[in-house]
Amino acid sequence: IIDVFPPHQQNQVRIQLSGVIEGILSQKLLPMASGRGREIAVEILLATDAVRSLVREGKTHQLAIQIEAGGGLGMQTMDRAIAELYKRGRVTREVALLNAHKVEDCKRYMMSAAPPPDHAGARGAAPSGAGVVRR
Repeated sequence: IIDVFPPHQQNQVRIQLSGVIEGILSQKLLPMASGRGREIAVEILLATDAVRSLVREGKTHQLAIQIEAGGGLGMQTMDRAIAELYKRGRVTREVALLNAHKVEDCKRYMMSAAPPPDHAGARGAAPSGAGVVRR
């Protein structure tokens, strides 16, 4: 968002954005393991004081650290969201790894619990709710 403004306006935009931001959602639609449709993976960033400060100071490259640390607040990295879809049998391992931002992190998250024994069982399943934000 900030980069679309001319350089001489970017500092003011950062200050304004840091004051009004509530959160940012980033979404990816992944092909379902069943082959029927797509499943949504959602990265969630909530505007904590630390996040607002990083935006204001132009240190947006550090936001990923805040997302990772903010899991208890409801924040979630894209790799965690994708790994959760894999663990629920909603997407295949191949799809998960092809769409991961950091493949090694995603693999680690995927290993934190065994996947369902048969991805084919996901065919008639209800949506998993992975990545759904509830406040």
